[in-house]
Amino acid sequence: MVELVYDPRKGVWAEEPASLEKLHRNFFGELKEKGRLFLEPEEVMYLLAIQNGTCRGKDRELTFNDVASIYMKSVPRLFTRYNCLRDWRDRGLVVKPYDRRKKGTAKKGKPYPGKPFKPEKLAGTEALWYRDSMFSVLEDEKTGKML
Repeated sequence: MVELVYDPRKGVWAEEPASLEKLHRNFFGELKEKGRLFLEPEEVMYLLAIQNGTCRGKDRELTFNDVASIYMKSVPRLFTRYNCLRDWRDRGLVVKPYDRRKKGTAKKGKPYPGKPFKPEKLAGTEALWYRDSMFSVLEDEKTGKML
């Protein structure tokens, strides 16, 4: 079990040696202080929901919703970021946030193997696009099931 610690001034980190080693080995977080691996909010949510982790605050253990409510105002599209991280981790891929302060560290790799996407136009169907959350809602259930 992964044990995490939350402090409102510093964030969330792992300091217990077994948890720290497991997270570092699996490419979670960043070592910012000796003996502490700091995590992004979506990583904490993933560990609580999927990896059966625990996160203790000042006076109690925090739940998934506690962590989400703490960070939802300061981290744009937090739930979208969590879903992306969860989906990629479930596929065995690692997602790391881009840090603009680290200039010149990006590696140029192979382009993602994909084909150009041309969406079909369906007559009489309309979907509402939520740009900030990167999803759309289609109210026509029959067309939705067909898609």
